[in-house]
This record gives sequence, structure tokens and C-alpha cells, in this order.
Amino acid sequence: MSTRIGIIGAGQHAENAIYPSFAEINGCVIAACCDIDKERAGALARKHGVPEIFTDYRAMLEKTDLDAVCVIIPAHLLEEPVIAVLDQGLDIFIEKPPGITAAQTKRWAAIAHKKNSIAMTAFNRRFEPVILEAKRLVEERGPITQALAGYYKNMGAMARNPFEPIDILGSDVIHSVDFLRWTGGDVISMRSDVTQFFQSYDNSFNAIIAFGSGARGILSTNYAAGRRIERFEIHGHGISALIEPPRLARISHNEKEYVLRVEDLVNMNGRDENGVFRLINGFCAETAHFIDCVRTRRNPSCNFDESAHTMELIEAIRANTIK
Repeated sequence: MSTRIGIIGAGQHAENAIYPSFAEINGCVIAACCDIDKERAGALARKHGVPEIFTDYRAMLEKTDLDAVCVIIPAHLLEEPVIAVLDQGLDIFIEKPPGITAAQTKRWAAIAHKKNSIAMTAFNRRFEPVILEAKRLVEERGPITQALAGYYKNMGAMARNPFEPIDILGSDVIHSVDFLRWTGGDVISMRSDVTQFFQSYDNSFNAIIAFGSGARGILSTNYAAGRRIERFEIHGHGISALIEPPRLARISHNEKEYVLRVEDLVNMNGRDENGVFRLINGFCAETAHFIDCVRTRRNPSCNFDESAHTMELIEAIRANTIK
């Protein structure tokens, strides 16, 4: 039996990552798409064989028989469509960030529980093959003791925060914050430093985090740096993984090192450039995980409760900065 989904949003990310990833899942049918730009929605509908096109998500929800809805729109616009989807008892998949505040995400999670809806945020770093395998290799030898997330971009010349109306921490650095929560677990204490380099808005976010597991997390980000650099580290007992996503990780175990490459983990044969991009960046796996959870009624790894905890850590980093 097929799983019928509707997609709200036809922007660049939806076009490049979300539509094609859902379209290639066996038994998943994109039954309807919606965007305020009818031409963009129509172009994606023709490309992926979507039979129904809407410019009003309410009409889509009313007129289309759906199992789940994907909402791929800016976070400050999520409130009304998310509530509308959940009120109908449908399952839901949204992009990060999961709203504007932790309280908002918690409220959505409560509605999802009440309606028995599967509710997932697309934190794609949790699904990147190289990151997943590196984490598995460390945990195979015992608990994670330390994790580091570093994210740097060259946006120092931008006079305004490019992610408005949300700050850089909540809109983009959230990937790094969620990685630390995913590897470390529940937060018990944290100290942060938020500052501004060359601009009047916050563009560097740093923190040391203590987790209930005993692990420690380090966040280091700077959006006035030389270029885009993303790196992760995961350390355990006698083993370290230095990850350069999405292509490779350097695994050191008892003084010996080898390189783990994404080509050794996934089959790229027959995929075009976009297909490879989606595969190695976790978009294929995150959408497949969601559809599997819809079918099995299993709670997603990055459900709305989990997402709310990441949002709480985001808010704590803002509030507890060194003065």
C-alpha cells in the first residue's frame, strides 16, 4: 500500500533535496504540492508527476487524501500550517529550525502526541553516512567522551544578518548544536560565549557543554571567517573520529589512523550529481526514515520532543553567554 504525502513549499531546498528524495522512495507517492508561487509548484509537479497543485495549503488539506505532509518553508511561517496539519491527525515532516522558540516546538509536540501523529524535524547531519559510521565506530568501543562541532563561514562583509528574522544560531548553527545533543545526550550544564566580529549582529557562537552521560561538548562557530568550513569530532576510549562532512572521516584508534570515505559506505552508481548530493548529505536517508516511521508508527530519531531539547540548548547558549 502506498504512502501518500503532500508537500508545502516549492523553494530551492524543496526542489533540490526534498521532492527528489521522497519521489525515489518505493511506495511513496507525492499526491499534492502547494506553494504561493503557482508556477514553481507547477514546475515541480510536472517534474515529479504530482497530480494536484495548490496555492493554499488549507485547500490541499481539505481536498486531498494524505497520510503525511512535509512543510518546507521558513521557520517564522511554520506555526499555522504545522497546527493545521496536526489538527487533522496527519503525520508531519518539517525542515530545521523547528520553529522560533522551544516553547513553540514543545506545543507542537504536545499536539502531535494528542493526535498520535508522527512528527519529525529534518536534522540531516544525523543521517549523513560518514557521520553515522564514524559515530558507530566510536560507540562500538564504548561511550562517547567528547564531541566537537565547528562551523565557519565568510559572511563578515554582510551588513545585515542573512538569516533574518532568525539569528544565525537558531537558523544555521542549529545543525552543530543538534549534532552535540545527538552525540552527548541530555544537557546538565553549559557555559557560552556569543559575540560580534566586524558587524553589529551576533556572528560567533561558542560553548562548552556538560551532558548527563558524562560526555563534554564543544561548540565553535564564526561567520566572519575565511570560508565555509564544517567539521566534527567524536572521541571515545582510545578512539577518535575527525569528520570532514560529507566526504570523509579520519579514524584514529590506538595511535593508528585510516581514512573513512563516503564512497566506501554508499552505492553511487547510476546517480547524477544531484542524486549523489542528496545521498551523501543525508537527505535520502532522512526522508526514507520519515516514511518508514509513518508506516511502522515508530518515533523518529529527531521527533518534536527531541527537537525541543535542541531548541532549549539554543536558547541557553543565547542566555548564558559570558558578559
